[in-house]
Amino acid sequence: MREIELGTPILGRYILKARLGEGGQGTVFMAVDEDQQNVAVKIASGKEGDDRLRLEADRLSRINLPSVPCLLDAGVDPVLECFCIVTELALGAPMSRIQPRRRRDAWVYGASIAAQLAATLEAVHAAGVVVRDLHPDNVLLAENLSKDSPGSSISVRLVDFGLARRTAEDETRLTDPRLVAGTPGFTAPEWVEDAKPAPAADIYSLGAVMFYWFTGRPPFISQNPETTYAVQMSSFHPPFVPLQRWPESTRKAVEKLLNQTLASEPARRPESPSSFARQLEKILERSVSRQRRNQRLVALFLGLTAVVWTTVYWLTWNS
Repeated sequence: MREIELGTPILGRYILKARLGEGGQGTVFMAVDEDQQNVAVKIASGKEGDDRLRLEADRLSRINLPSVPCLLDAGVDPVLECFCIVTELALGAPMSRIQPRRRRDAWVYGASIAAQLAATLEAVHAAGVVVRDLHPDNVLLAENLSKDSPGSSISVRLVDFGLARRTAEDETRLTDPRLVAGTPGFTAPEWVEDAKPAPAADIYSLGAVMFYWFTGRPPFISQNPETTYAVQMSSFHPPFVPLQRWPESTRKAVEKLLNQTLASEPARRPESPSSFARQLEKILERSVSRQRRNQRLVALFLGLTAVVWTTVYWLTWNS
């Protein structure tokens, strides 16, 4: 495929404005449509990229969620002679580019991120699709500042369904059988054996993504993909050490939940994404409540101490 220049019209009506990213299967651009609205255009590269993009268009056509960019258009560009898809332009920064240590309430945000990802995954699963390649680069986070309150919240969008599989049908494998399609350390280890698509694989990836959010590193690290998957099969990963200081009871409870979610055997994982998210939220809420209670007790103690010393001072002064 020839070099694609900015300003090129795609499918005759989308003008490329900026290059957003590039991978082995294609290139993603920001473009504008005929109404001057920003959209995302993904252009396939090579035969495998073309096949993958056709499958991604099929998957996205089955999903209608605010947390997943909507498919707007798809087809073969007559000039480039390759398959292209057009989606909504998702706003936000990839989780991989956000440093949780800069957020004082990263663990509270974590509960919200997990809940939103879980809701998205369950809706995708209900549509008969397994994401398969959920990792921090594919999770976009946008901070929502509220005018009515001093706080803020985070919204989550899930992008890139290039490796998604349908659960109800057999599919021709597009990658070399000696290779594992996915992201080592985040893609479930059963994909090494080309297992039948199942929601449990996405539950595993959800746990890996949350491990990354809290610690700033993947749960499994090795020198190459093959050994990383071997480590994943053993379910061994470094201790869970959050970037912020956590109460030890909270750290241990979250570590236990993540260990269950990252189990190499699918049957040992939480029964659903929402089950994982609810358990995580319960642990973090309990810890936040305990922290607030301790803060109130400290404030009460300081207040009583001030009263006592004021009384002693008054009695001494008047004696």
